[in-house]
Amino acid sequence: MKKKKSLPLKTTVKNKSSLRNNSASQKLSKQKKIISDLKKVQLLLTDSEERYKKLVELSPDAIAVHSEGKFVYVNKAGLDLIGAKTGKEIVGKPVLSIVHPDSKEIVKERVKKMGEGKTMSLIEEKFIRLDGTIVDVEVAAMPLVYNGKPSIQVVARDITQRKLLETQLAETDIYYKTLVDASPEGISVIDLDGKIIFASSKLYELWALPKDYNLSGSSITDWIHPDYHNLTFRRIKKFSVPYSNFVSDEYKMRRYDKSVFWGQVTSTQIFDKDGKVKAILSLTRDITDRKKAEESLREAEYWLVQSQKVAQLGSYVLSFNTGLWTSSEILDEIFGIGKNYERSIEGWSKIIHPEQREEMLQYFENIIKNKQPFNKEYRIIRENDKIERWVFGLGEFVYNEDGSPVTMFGTIQDITERKKVQQEIIEAKNKAEKSDRLKSEFLAQMSHEIRTPINIIMNFVSLIKEEVKQDASDDLKTSYDIIDSASRRIIRTIDLILNMSEVQTGTYEPTKNLIDINKDVLDRLYNEYKNYAVRKNLDFSLKKETGDTKILLDEYSATQIFANLIDNAVKYTNNGKVEILVRRNDDKKLVVEVKDTGIGISEEFLPLLFESFAQEEHGYTRKFDGNGLGLALVKNYCEMNDARVEVHSIKGMGSAFRVIFN
Repeated sequence: MKKKKSLPLKTTVKNKSSLRNNSASQKLSKQKKIISDLKKVQLLLTDSEERYKKLVELSPDAIAVHSEGKFVYVNKAGLDLIGAKTGKEIVGKPVLSIVHPDSKEIVKERVKKMGEGKTMSLIEEKFIRLDGTIVDVEVAAMPLVYNGKPSIQVVARDITQRKLLETQLAETDIYYKTLVDASPEGISVIDLDGKIIFASSKLYELWALPKDYNLSGSSITDWIHPDYHNLTFRRIKKFSVPYSNFVSDEYKMRRYDKSVFWGQVTSTQIFDKDGKVKAILSLTRDITDRKKAEESLREAEYWLVQSQKVAQLGSYVLSFNTGLWTSSEILDEIFGIGKNYERSIEGWSKIIHPEQREEMLQYFENIIKNKQPFNKEYRIIRENDKIERWVFGLGEFVYNEDGSPVTMFGTIQDITERKKVQQEIIEAKNKAEKSDRLKSEFLAQMSHEIRTPINIIMNFVSLIKEEVKQDASDDLKTSYDIIDSASRRIIRTIDLILNMSEVQTGTYEPTKNLIDINKDVLDRLYNEYKNYAVRKNLDFSLKKETGDTKILLDEYSATQIFANLIDNAVKYTNNGKVEILVRRNDDKKLVVEVKDTGIGISEEFLPLLFESFAQEEHGYTRKFDGNGLGLALVKNYCEMNDARVEVHSIKGMGSAFRVIFN
């Protein structure tokens, strides 16, 4: 650093005429004394200047002097501030070279005013260090004379850290304000008199307040339903003394428009530096939806209990950690146990009927091992009255991460009455099956008894017809035909009855083979019924739209399906036509249709069409014979052959039966 020049001491010694009379020695002595005194003064001034320079150099603040716009002196703190190692790096450089562009105009203005002899107060500026970094500084300046020239002394202090702290503090304020505003709960601070000191924007929203509404100083009870004022006062009183815990309450609160909502308020205390309670901090949340849900849940629980009572359905929860289960009131009634009954696995096993106890304990062990739900009917012996009951238990398990059961929850229903009904149904079914067997045996016996004499009659009629055919009159020939037709009708009826008996008793065993439904079934039936149709002057045809007619079927039952459908078509058609159509549908399934232009079937009767003994006309006035078994057999035989039968019919216009083989 360049050493400051010493201030010159000018001495003027005037020899006055009044001293001429003094002796030369006196003159010399006085002159020496004056010179000695002046030297002392000069030494004092030099010493004072050196001490001032030391103070400036040791100052923690940066001190600099600039003259004519350039630095002429900078102390050590100034060099450190600017980032210079020696004074040579900065002395002689323009002052504005270290001033940030944002601060240059104000610096120029201050220099101008100091040229007018004014002292400048503290301001904040930005300096640019020699390495290009920017520092915030606090600067004061004053004019002075340095080395005989008008100059400006500058004192600067680095406030970068302070500015950083101020920025961080401002950011922290914004952060916490954002947190408060973003909180899903309304935040409030009240004093110990219940007056509001602070309220967040969320609280304004909860209370539906206008944004410009001033809450400060208003009472917290203005926003709480009168029914909860006493609770509010008790809470404020409780918080007036140090209390370490949070307190949460549920209040009915009022909005600005006087509407009511449910709020949950969680509060704690704010203390001053002396540990005294200063205020109360509260978080308020709208829980109206939750309260409604709780009310709905209570109502649902009520109706669940009522429905469980009606259904005799109890519920339980078993904890595997404790080995104990809890039960509903209905389950206690089903088991006949009291509140003090031991609700453990062993306690449950004691209720199980002795004949099933081992079985049920083994079952319980297996479903836990295999991670299966509980689904079992079993018998119990009620604890209180020792009465045997049937119950149906359901249960699901909750497992932990290791796959071990933690909880089991489920239901147990008293099904005693249902089991009684089931037993009665089983007994009735057994009786019905026995009755069916007896009926079938009776029908088989009656069939034999009827078929034998009818066959004898038909054989003898055939012999007689052959013997007298040359002498027989037309009336006699007609009589032969009538006897033959009536006999065949009786035999067909017997066959239908026997077939239905076999179906109902399950004694018929179908034998499926690959057959050609055209060649093996339909061609033969067509030839058999052709003469019958010709006698009725009907247009009778068999149309084949596919050559792929081989299928796996039971030939006898398949023949009976189409024999019944063709017989009905010819029987119930007095004029027009009967058509048999064989084809493959869009799904490549084999379809056989039997269509006629006969009497048709009413829409009302269609749902009953395939029931046994069902006939649209009844009594002695009916126009056509029949027993109502043919279509019932058709449906059963279709099911045996993995087929389904569909019907479309219009009364007076005819019918179409479609058999689709899967």
